[in-house]
Amino acid sequence: MIVLASKSPRRKEILKALGYDFMVCPALKDEVFDLSLGLDEALKRWLNQRRKR
Repeated sequence: MIVLASKSPRRKEILKALGYDFMVCPALKDEVFDLSLGLDEALKRWLNQRRKR
Protein backbone atom coordinates (compact mmCIF):
# COMPACT_ATOMS: atom_id res chain seq x y z
CA MET A 1 0.00 0.00 0.00
CA ILE A 2 1.15 3.53 -0.77
CA VAL A 3 0.92 6.23 1.88
CA LEU A 4 0.33 9.59 0.26
CA ALA A 5 1.59 12.36 2.54
CA SER A 6 -0.21 15.02 0.57
CA LYS A 7 -3.81 16.19 0.30
CA SER A 8 -3.29 16.97 -3.38
CA PRO A 9 -6.48 16.01 -5.23
CA ARG A 10 -4.52 15.60 -8.45
CA ARG A 11 -2.15 13.02 -6.94
CA LYS A 12 -5.10 11.08 -5.53
CA GLU A 13 -6.77 11.20 -8.93
CA ILE A 14 -3.66 9.90 -10.70
CA LEU A 15 -3.07 7.04 -8.25
CA LYS A 16 -6.73 6.04 -8.39
CA ALA A 17 -6.74 6.11 -12.21
CA LEU A 18 -3.67 3.87 -12.23
CA GLY A 19 -5.37 1.40 -9.92
CA TYR A 20 -3.08 1.82 -6.91
CA ASP A 21 -4.23 1.06 -3.38
CA PHE A 22 -3.31 4.05 -1.23
CA MET A 23 -4.21 6.02 1.86
CA VAL A 24 -3.83 9.73 2.52
CA CYS A 25 -1.94 10.70 5.67
CA PRO A 26 -0.87 14.34 5.35
CA ALA A 27 1.78 15.87 7.58
CA LEU A 28 0.42 17.77 10.57
CA LYS A 29 2.83 20.63 10.00
CA ASP A 30 5.37 21.82 7.46
CA GLU A 31 8.53 19.77 7.55
CA VAL A 32 11.74 21.74 7.29
CA PHE A 33 15.14 20.27 6.49
CA ASP A 34 18.45 21.77 7.56
CA LEU A 35 20.20 22.14 4.20
CA SER A 36 23.61 22.40 5.88
CA LEU A 37 23.38 18.72 6.88
CA GLY A 38 24.14 15.78 4.67
CA LEU A 39 21.20 13.72 3.42
CA ASP A 40 21.78 10.87 5.89
CA GLU A 41 21.89 13.18 8.91
CA ALA A 42 18.89 15.21 7.73
CA LEU A 43 16.83 12.02 7.32
CA LYS A 44 17.87 10.74 10.76
CA ARG A 45 16.76 13.99 12.38
CA TRP A 46 13.50 13.99 10.43
CA LEU A 47 12.76 10.40 11.52
CA ASN A 48 13.51 11.24 15.14
CA GLN A 49 11.12 14.20 14.97
CA ARG A 50 8.40 11.98 13.45
CA ARG A 51 8.83 9.39 16.22
CA LYS A 52 8.24 12.04 18.90
CA ARG A 53 4.76 12.88 17.57
